[in-house]
Amino acid sequence: MVEVIVGILTVIVSYFGGVILVRLNWPDAPTVVAIAFMGSVILWHLRHNREDGRK
Repeated sequence: MVEVIVGILTVIVSYFGGVILVRLNWPDAPTVVAIAFMGSVILWHLRHNREDGRK
């Protein structure tokens, strides 16, 4: 279920990031924003969801 929520959030964040950054004449902005958002989510899950309890 978390994957679905993160997928929907990625679409929303990339859309709004693209709307803001396309004014700076950056047509690939939604793709870059989506990749950066998913990368940060993956890194957060790797750091905070360990099964052995270590940080």
